[in-house]
Amino acid sequence: MVKAHKRKNSDSMRRASRVYLSQANVGKVVALKASLLLYVNVVNYFIERFLTMKDFTAALADKVITGRAVNRFKITARLAQCAAKQAKEIVRSQKDRKIKTMPLLRRKVATLDNRFVKIEEFKGEAFDLGLSFASGMPKITIPINQTAHMNHFWGQGWQTGSTIRLGMNKRGVWIELIFEKKRPELRTEGKVIGIDRGFRKAFVTSDGQEIGAELRDQIRRKGKRCEEMGVRMKFVSPYKTSQRCHSCGKIDSRNRKGERFRRMSCGHEDDADHNAAKNLEYLGLAGVYSLRLPPN
Repeated sequence: MVKAHKRKNSDSMRRASRVYLSQANVGKVVALKASLLLYVNVVNYFIERFLTMKDFTAALADKVITGRAVNRFKITARLAQCAAKQAKEIVRSQKDRKIKTMPLLRRKVATLDNRFVKIEEFKGEAFDLGLSFASGMPKITIPINQTAHMNHFWGQGWQTGSTIRLGMNKRGVWIELIFEKKRPELRTEGKVIGIDRGFRKAFVTSDGQEIGAELRDQIRRKGKRCEEMGVRMKFVSPYKTSQRCHSCGKIDSRNRKGERFRRMSCGHEDDADHNAAKNLEYLGLAGVYSLRLPPN
């Protein structure tokens, strides 16, 4: 029997709330930075090892491999296994690629579970929560205050998960609390709508709605709410959707002229993006990924 990494709570939705440690003790922040840089180096070490071995499985890393990392980087076995798990997830993304590249971890981000950090109520008046690190991370406690974003999740029934993310960028060191909530049952009734993302118009739906570019960021932020409302989101390939006439089904690159669509043989005319959205609706109803795999 091969032990493998398993995703916990696969039937749950996950959201993140980020807090920069701008009010934390400078010495503690420096210690976290050093640990994070070391962790990234360990992950990249494992990535190189797994790719060299052509190990694209989800199996736990062999103790011989993690033991070498322990000796080389002077870290705990528990932290080595955590870094190996993150490396495995990155390496597996190369499994189905014909030309495999070295996908190094360039973002300085570590995913840590409750073996490495615990979230507790802070025993003091100035802060709300305390994050206590251990098991190979610096044995320190970082105090943070609850944010309106966190309170929004707690107010909507979300629960703090068993992991956090620790990272840093040009702005500084940050932590992300991961919130979880059980995914609602998908709706069994409703209308299927195709949405085409265009250049001049941000989005055009198959029922004729045109949504401007000024709302693009707002739509992206609200897109996750579809999952929370039980609405299925399915991404399909836009291949040939701008050239296919949704009326007669014929595909011809000459059908589209700028923003207008005109099928010469059947005479159908439409807005090009609306025509593409109708084709995306067709793919959704047919249950196929692209026009290269037409339904029977």
